[in-house]
Amino acid sequence: MTAKDITGQRFGQLTVIDRAPNRGNVVMWRCLCDCGKLTVTRGTGLRYGHVVSCGHIQRDKVRLLGFSNKRHGETKTRLYNILNGMKGRCHNPKHTEYRNYGGRGIKVCDAWRESYLVFKLWALSNGYGDKLTIERLDVNGDYEPSNCCFIPKSEQWKNTRKHLYVTNPN
Repeated sequence: MTAKDITGQRFGQLTVIDRAPNRGNVVMWRCLCDCGKLTVTRGTGLRYGHVVSCGHIQRDKVRLLGFSNKRHGETKTRLYNILNGMKGRCHNPKHTEYRNYGGRGIKVCDAWRESYLVFKLWALSNGYGDKLTIERLDVNGDYEPSNCCFIPKSEQWKNTRKHLYVTNPN
């Protein structure tokens, strides 16, 4: 299989310099980042927009948020599990609740999907507490800052598609 030559093309902050040796059947490209660093990455990562720099963009985001480590060390925390649950329901067709979320077109915003630290910063500045759950204000809307808040679990049942309010006209 011959890969299309993408030498000289730009993808985000990367300019393709030349083809690098394949890794198995994976076509690799040597790129120069706008920051001056050389990096080697998959061609598919470039074409689909998954790779847009040598990695400095993500490192800069983390540094701006005040986190010094590359890894946040919070994979066992409740807040991390909340984000993972959202991503699973919305983006994993094998998840048991996918049909009620991702299957209806609901998704997690890119900023939260790409960075737990961005989600954590939003959560902590928007009232997160260990006894609260994340709530979408519009049940048909996405998980994104403008459509989410934290509420007690006892209140969550009120905002479902199945909930029916009955009022007494008298």
